[in-house]
Amino acid sequence: MKSGERSSIDASRWPRVARTPDGFMLDNRSKWAADAFAATCARAGIARETSREGTDELRIEVRDEMLFDRIAEADWLGLGESYLAGEWDCERLPEALSKLLDEGLDGGPKGSMLRSMRTLARSRPQPEAISGGAELPTTLLGLIAGPNLATGSALFASGVRTTVQEMKTNHAPGAGRSGFPSKWPVHVTYIDPPKHVARVDFATAQLRRIDAMLDAGRVRAGDHVLVWPSTGGEVALRAADRGAGVDVLAVREDHAETILDRAEEAGLGGVVQVLRADNEVPSPREFDSDYEAIINVERLETFGKERLRSWLRNAERILTPEGTIVVQMAVATDTFDEAADSATDIVRSYIWPNLYYPTMENLRRIVDRDTGMRIAAETHYPGHYSETLKLNRDFFAACSRKAAGLGYDRVYRRLWDYHLALQQALVDTGRLNMVQLEIVKVSKRRR
Repeated sequence: MKSGERSSIDASRWPRVARTPDGFMLDNRSKWAADAFAATCARAGIARETSREGTDELRIEVRDEMLFDRIAEADWLGLGESYLAGEWDCERLPEALSKLLDEGLDGGPKGSMLRSMRTLARSRPQPEAISGGAELPTTLLGLIAGPNLATGSALFASGVRTTVQEMKTNHAPGAGRSGFPSKWPVHVTYIDPPKHVARVDFATAQLRRIDAMLDAGRVRAGDHVLVWPSTGGEVALRAADRGAGVDVLAVREDHAETILDRAEEAGLGGVVQVLRADNEVPSPREFDSDYEAIINVERLETFGKERLRSWLRNAERILTPEGTIVVQMAVATDTFDEAADSATDIVRSYIWPNLYYPTMENLRRIVDRDTGMRIAAETHYPGHYSETLKLNRDFFAACSRKAAGLGYDRVYRRLWDYHLALQQALVDTGRLNMVQLEIVKVSKRRR
């Protein structure tokens, strides 16, 4: 790595990326980290030398040995920060991260020694996000999702659907007594991965997913819909096209302006309204009406467990008795392990400090126990999420020069490249799933 590259990092904005790791016996620990990493790469089939001409090797290029200082100090968080610093690179990053997740960074005897010394040194930095973790800038959404700003997993045309009714445990207090059911019937749909996806399909697939969410919420003319929090405006515009009145809760000024401008351009200025709040889980007293449908796109997992619970309770209070909450979110699978949790510390440190991926069972417990609602339907489509992340990353790379012009520096661009690749790796290794949920109120007669 060229010395000028690290010195060009803005230390006031990226203090941990710009710093040089230090600490107890760091030289020895760094050597152990290098040995353990080399052993991991050998087991995973990841080349460390220059690829032979004509081969298609999966290869990690280590450009600066400081990578191993960072791994020694902070394992997966160090690996991510080293990528942000430009100390290593990989042309097939999602595939490499998938293999590292499966093999582990601290494999073998040296890895065991390294883990012990890391604990003894107590040098591992704790994740502490440099941002507030609220809405992302609309300019960034455009660089990742395209001009319609449709964040969230797309839904492609291909992929076989299978729908079954499954009986899920009712975790609500008193379940199984006094006529209150011990299990809920849940309509569960599994969608196979899409086939032959092309970049030209992306915009249509984004709109297909939005329409699927509005269909799940049974949004029709005359309904009052809340998009909470803001997602860039496309959900609101398509709900308004159906004849619904739409409110969008926005925290950032650029979101409010973008949504109002887009609604005005579409001739929906009087139909789409923007509600402003200081945070994304305000008191329900700040809402002046009830809603037939409430839409949340890939934000519940960013709130943290307590704020997720708070969001659900507040949403329940402003939902009409026959209304539906429709959520799209990434959830942990049963194989979401310690490596996956450690790997996502980079996201907690730089994007969403409260990131929390519940399993579906954990989510059902929260809904059943802490609200008067239940999950009535689930749609699982992780393969479509993987393809979305791949296209998001490709789109962002193609817009690199534009991103720089908008003020997103090299470290920030590498952060989003790494984040999208890591998400794809978590999905591709089966650690994360993508679901659409329909949450409805439980009839008081059944409680």
